[in-house]
Amino acid sequence: MNGEPYEGQLTSPGLNGPVKLTIGDDALILDNAQDLSVLPCAGISAIQLQDYAVHIMAAGQRFVISRLGQACQWFYDELAAAYNRCVLRALFIDKAPLLTTTGAIEFHESQGGWTESGQIALFDDCLCVLPPDSRARRLPLAFITAIERQPYGLTFILSSGETCQLAHLGYDLAPLERQLDTCRRALGEKTRTARQQMIPQFSPSQALQAAKLLPEGLAVPLSGLQAALPALAQAVQDLASSRLAWSWPLIQKVGDQDQLCVGLKETAPASDDSEAQPDQHLWVVAPGRGEQTAAVELALAGDEAAATYVYRTDGSFTRFLPLLNRAFEAAGFRRELLALTEQELMQGQYAAYRMLIERTPALLELRRRYIGRVVHANPASWENGLRKLLAAPMPAAKDSDPVFCSCCGGRLSSQAAFCGQCGRPVRH
Repeated sequence: MNGEPYEGQLTSPGLNGPVKLTIGDDALILDNAQDLSVLPCAGISAIQLQDYAVHIMAAGQRFVISRLGQACQWFYDELAAAYNRCVLRALFIDKAPLLTTTGAIEFHESQGGWTESGQIALFDDCLCVLPPDSRARRLPLAFITAIERQPYGLTFILSSGETCQLAHLGYDLAPLERQLDTCRRALGEKTRTARQQMIPQFSPSQALQAAKLLPEGLAVPLSGLQAALPALAQAVQDLASSRLAWSWPLIQKVGDQDQLCVGLKETAPASDDSEAQPDQHLWVVAPGRGEQTAAVELALAGDEAAATYVYRTDGSFTRFLPLLNRAFEAAGFRRELLALTEQELMQGQYAAYRMLIERTPALLELRRRYIGRVVHANPASWENGLRKLLAAPMPAAKDSDPVFCSCCGGRLSSQAAFCGQCGRPVRH
């Protein structure tokens, strides 16, 4: 509002009375003339405009700002916009959208479903739905398997099992549909080019087939590549042999080789040389015998030290793989997101990570299934350590196991009737 703070009446558990409100890049500053209080965006779980007042849920408490006069809508819009910008940064998006609009969002995932109105933003590699709460979602275009046109909207089906329906888009429906088609075509062409560069002798049709068999950012069964396009399978194995050195043959021996999966993700060249070729993130996923556990061998571009992480599959490697793919892509292959403890995440420097995890149920679930990491000290100790973790007995579920809200991902107490973060009823 022309740089001037908003003025209103605050009602909250700790502060009450007249207040001046300043919206910052990552926080709302409350000034009641006696003291300054800060509500970081990372701690805000919902913003609502109701009965000419703005309701903010943060840290399990409700802050109601009223008596804003004609500035009420302006304050809500500016706060929601700042909140969404903070959310996008937490989702590792640092570029301008190609298209933005608003509409009704209906989202379904394994934890349940929800419906809300909010902002919708399209980027060159993802679509973001941004309700003014902690249920924002980033949908990678590489994971979208189908887009269905509805009379007044679009329905997206993802390989991870999620579905998202957008409605009430008005005149933005057709432009959104056209821009989505353009982005998906460009992404497909980028993957085709990457596979062509990987195996220069491929014909254009073979490069296109390779792009479909091994999409960017998704681990797929190596056996499928060997059956459909042996040259692609061999190129991937050659890359794994060079990047993983001694761990590549060992992980094939320790895990279930028949279900071994591999994934590639192109990254910018490490050198500033204009002629430098793009680098690749490489990861290998090997289920243990009996499919109760899985080892993930991660070799990041420009990082000589590979790392091995072990997770519970909860009895199904087939269902675990899409979960892993979704979580890895959302994490941007940042290792610390995979293994930081809950206590470490509560530290201030990890506020953006907390926002990301709350808005990515797959990442929340993958962290819950984390068993441990095997250090690459030497081949013998690594193999012994990996075998022990893969064979570790699976603990039975306990009443004390953490329970999370299906709407916002916040941690719940065992007998909670309402979520302390978003305030919604808990479905036990």
